[in-house]
Amino acid sequence: VVGMAAGDEKDVEVTFPADYGTQELAGKPATFKVKVHEVKETLVPELDDEFAKDVSETAETLEDLKKERREHNFKNEVVKKAMDNLEVVIPDAMVEAQLDDMMNQYAMNMQSSGFTLEQYAQKKRQYDFMCQAAALGIPMCRPLEFGTSDEGVYSLQTWIDGGDAREIVPCLPAPEQYALGLDAGKILKTLHSIPAPENQPDWESRINDKTDSKIRKYQECPLKYDNGQLFIDFINANRHLLKNRPQCRQHGDYHIGNMMVEAGSIVIIDFDRDDSGDPWKEFKSITWCVQVSPLFASGMVNGYFDHHVPMDFWKLLVLYTSLGIISSLPWAIPYGEGEVHTMKLLADEVLSWYGDRNTPVPAWYQPSPPES
Repeated sequence: VVGMAAGDEKDVEVTFPADYGTQELAGKPATFKVKVHEVKETLVPELDDEFAKDVSETAETLEDLKKERREHNFKNEVVKKAMDNLEVVIPDAMVEAQLDDMMNQYAMNMQSSGFTLEQYAQKKRQYDFMCQAAALGIPMCRPLEFGTSDEGVYSLQTWIDGGDAREIVPCLPAPEQYALGLDAGKILKTLHSIPAPENQPDWESRINDKTDSKIRKYQECPLKYDNGQLFIDFINANRHLLKNRPQCRQHGDYHIGNMMVEAGSIVIIDFDRDDSGDPWKEFKSITWCVQVSPLFASGMVNGYFDHHVPMDFWKLLVLYTSLGIISSLPWAIPYGEGEVHTMKLLADEVLSWYGDRNTPVPAWYQPSPPES
């Protein structure tokens, strides 16, 4: 901008350093449009008696000002040495009281912006999880920044220049639908390498408490599925499979509705329902994948297990899917007849997967890729 005058405009070409803090910009060229609105000059005053009078209430001459500053600096040095040799013991109670005051003030500031500390902690946990996932190379909306503003908590993520997988996948040739499902399964397997938080209660007790609550709410619900008891019977008959199940971090809502296709590849979005638990429970939402593309759903299972799917997985899938079905009906009632009808259709569809097959492997599953 050297030599430019007020009103001048200019394009400045730069290249971000390779170690730039925002990875998406590191090493990339950029063009900045510069417009000069105003040109100013810094004027340095003369060091004379007039300057001394302007900056001091007592000095009449420049020499008076210098003497005044020397005395001030000497006093500061004496105080500093005294402080360096001073030992002060601050009571723990005073420290805790100060911390409490700071936390209370922070909580009040958050509430004035419409957020609580619990909501802040939840959003921060989600952001940290996204950072862990991005570090593993998960194709996703990558996290850039997290913070607070006058309007509350915010997080910035990269833009995905793609389309809704629900609309794109079913229009692809069968082998491509299956291949994208394989990729989605492999991505999920990588995501599940992130461990669950420490001191997590064992999975069996956690999920059994939730299961009891959901069954109770379904039984108290004024509406019922035509064959709802079949779901409850299967859940109760297979609870023993929940014993000693591992736990990990979870996306929380992993299905084709939370995926996009960008340049022919699957990209994961919407990490705002993250959870921790049995990694196989993440497949509870596969019903939405099956409705769009059974081939995609088959690929997702095979990609996750590298084509070696254990029978216990299928049994637990029925259990987790059944649990989701019975909890969906009480949830749908406040949203009206449309949602209730959707849940009833979904329950009928899930039952049709098994019919009289006497196997927990659903009818839609294809163990090998389709022929081109």
